[in-house]
This record gives sequence, structure tokens and C-alpha cells, in this order.
Amino acid sequence: MAVNVDGTVLAVATTGKVRCWDLRTGKEAASVNVNLPKSKRRGSSQGDTEKPPGPRIVLSSDGRHLAVRLGHSIETWDVGKGDRIRREEFDVNEAGAGIADMAFSPDGTLLAAVGREFIGEGLVRAYNGHLY
Repeated sequence: MAVNVDGTVLAVATTGKVRCWDLRTGKEAASVNVNLPKSKRRGSSQGDTEKPPGPRIVLSSDGRHLAVRLGHSIETWDVGKGDRIRREEFDVNEAGAGIADMAFSPDGTLLAAVGREFIGEGLVRAYNGHLY
């Protein structure tokens, strides 16, 4: 779940999509069809398994762009059009156990991501204008 900076857009990851609501009207404003992975529950009939980190979503300050972390990749989306703009794969050896966190800059022109293994060590990958 994510809210944009001025609190006007709420994005929620659901099965197969990210849905966005305009919080001023309470109405669904858009949805993005994202191939969110299905997770196995501990103790399920499939047994206990290690799973990659679940999806994480962040919105740009104006709510027009969405970034979705899916394991070792990040997808950026145009919320209004529902179009995927780019998918960036991280090398598992570089990102460690996946992408720990990501954030848009206040003006929405930069998306930064950090790998779990490198938290506190200063390795941050930034994408200036190339994801959208």
C-alpha cells in the first residue's frame, strides 16, 4: 500500500493488479495489471518454502507513476494509462537477497533502489529519468 505525498492517491496491491483510488472522491481512479507473484504460506500443502520478498509499491509525488518491486526486479508504470514503462532486473549477486527499498525523489524524476545486502554500506542504484 502506498499514498502519494499530498495524500490524494492511494495505491493497493491486490491479486494481479495495483488499484489506485482518488482519496478526495473515494472512487477508484485507475488500475494497473501487474503480474504479482502468488506466495506460498508456511505450513501449506506445498510445504514450508523460502520465498522472495513480496511486492512493494511506491507512488511518485503527483501519483502519476508507480514503481513495483517484484523480487529482484522493479517495474515502473504510468498509472493513468495503465502502461508498463520499464522493467529493470537486478543481478542477484549485486542486489543480495532482493531489493530492500525504493523511493521516488520529490519531483518524481528519480527512482532510487537499494539491495538488501548493502543496507548501511552505501550502495544505492538511482535511475534518473530512464524508468519513465
